[in-house]
Amino acid sequence: VTVTHDIAFASRAARRIAVMKDGMIVEEGPAGRVVGHPAHPCTRKLLDAVPRAGRTFRRVRDGR
Repeated sequence: VTVTHDIAFASRAARRIAVMKDGMIVEEGPAGRVVGHPAHPCTRKLLDAVPRAGRTFRRVRDGR
C-alpha cells in the first residue's frame, strides 16, 4: 500500500488506484481506467494538477 497525492506516480507504480476525499474513497479501480476515464471530479482535479510538457504555469511569489 502506498499513499500519495501524486496520481501520475500512482498510475505508474500501482495496478489499482483508490482516490480519497475527506477520508472516504470516492473512486477506485484499475489504474488505467481511473486515470484514463476518471469518473469523480476529485480524480479529474488530481489529473489536471499533473504538469505536462508545453504547459506554462504562473509562479507564486514567495514574499521576498
